[in-house]
Amino acid sequence: MVLLGDGPRRYSELRRSVEDISPRMPTPTLHSLERDGLALRTVTSSSPPRVDYALTPVGRTLSA
Repeated sequence: MVLLGDGPRRYSELRRSVEDISPRMPTPTLHSLERDGLALRTVTSSSPPRVDYALTPVGRTLSA
């Protein structure tokens, strides 16, 4: 959640920011944060589609 503390981030940016992690690991983690109401996923129609993640108000209270 620390990476999202400064504002919305693209999925690819988040994946590159974490060293020594399996390429598949960010996806289930981000889905869990979204399911628990801590992160918001926004898909923008473009080619390729743009996916951004941001903290919800509840998520921001936990990251402070």
